[in-house]
Amino acid sequence: AAPPGPVAALDLPALRQATYPLAGVESRETVTLRDGRFVDEAARLRADLADSLVCWGDLDGDGRDEAVTLLSYDTGGTGLFRELVVFGESVGHTLPLGACLLGDRVKVHSVAVQDSQVVVGMVTHDEDDPLCCPTLAVVRAYRLRGGDLVRSDGRRPGAAP
Repeated sequence: AAPPGPVAALDLPALRQATYPLAGVESRETVTLRDGRFVDEAARLRADLADSLVCWGDLDGDGRDEAVTLLSYDTGGTGLFRELVVFGESVGHTLPLGACLLGDRVKVHSVAVQDSQVVVGMVTHDEDDPLCCPTLAVVRAYRLRGGDLVRSDGRRPGAAP
């Protein structure tokens, strides 16, 4: 059996150059990062990989680790979107396996793989929060299912880890 941890194609340098799907941008389906960043001034689109929140773990039960990444992007307005993207490795290539949009202007504090789930600690919007200022601390869990990251829990208020 292979030792636990990321395989070469799923290491941080490869993820900083990977092609990412975008859930919330209609005019573009993907962006390819260069050194963890993408900029298209004409399209008013910028994207950045949150290097410090990348983690690895087995999400599909095959005994091999997948990589979980957090991409932040904006389209030139006031929004700053956060998206989880899971990558797998196939024949030396880094391939996206699933993604989900966490929200606009949410503040992500932690991302981890536990019990075949992606567990995210973040501050999101409560019912009366303005878009600029989320205040609700939550921990949410997501499972990889059929090419998507699907929320597998309810909202659990509390301090984000």
